[in-house]
Amino acid sequence: MINNTIFSKSNKKIQALNKLLKSKKERIQNNKIILLGEKVINAYLENSIEKSIEVFTCGEEISENILKNSEVELFKVDKKLKKIFDHSDGKYIGIAEKPNLSNKLSDLNNMKRVLVLLGIQDPGNLGNIIRSAIAFNFKDIVISNDSSDVWGPKCLRGSMGAHFNANIINLSDVNELNNFELDKYLFVSSKQNSINLSQIITKRPYLCIFGNETHGITKYKNIKNLIRVTIPINKGIESLNVSNACAVSLYHLNCMNT
Repeated sequence: MINNTIFSKSNKKIQALNKLLKSKKERIQNNKIILLGEKVINAYLENSIEKSIEVFTCGEEISENILKNSEVELFKVDKKLKKIFDHSDGKYIGIAEKPNLSNKLSDLNNMKRVLVLLGIQDPGNLGNIIRSAIAFNFKDIVISNDSSDVWGPKCLRGSMGAHFNANIINLSDVNELNNFELDKYLFVSSKQNSINLSQIITKRPYLCIFGNETHGITKYKNIKNLIRVTIPINKGIESLNVSNACAVSLYHLNCMNT
């Protein structure tokens, strides 16, 4: 359904959109997520159980996918308000219900390979990692509470909607990882006491653990039975960005299992 064009920033819909864009607290209280751009909106419509969505656009031409979808309530926005779209693709922003996640940490016992992310602070990095995980068949992803907002707009845009193909599990206490009889591969930059990525043998269910961009997992010292893994890189390069390291590692491990 297409509504009348919105011309004023004092419009209630625009005010609500601005609050949700700026405030994580506002999004949590209203159980909403912000979808920046047409690709992320389409990914939500294709893969999320909660389909109903409000879409705002300042574009002249409207995507057929969005226009014809009965779950979309469409609002055209006058060009003088186009600054709202600066962080999207310049045309579309969606407001949708946050997916209801039914997965629990105890489900790890039934999973064969799981990506664990501890304290990832940059939302773009976190989104890129989720995108790589889905690309390389790591659908089960555990994310610690002290990471960036996994359902924040920048993270969702970074993943290009890959969130909606993932089983995302919240981790409130890192020590809970010790309750599972899984191989735990911790990816580090130091070669000391580490095995090479190519030496991993994945005969049993396992966790791939990546830590904070700057400090790794120094604050998570209580995780037991870690197998440290390093990615061989050329001399002169100290380390890889965590999202790049994750993509390389998951690609390698996926090739081992195909």
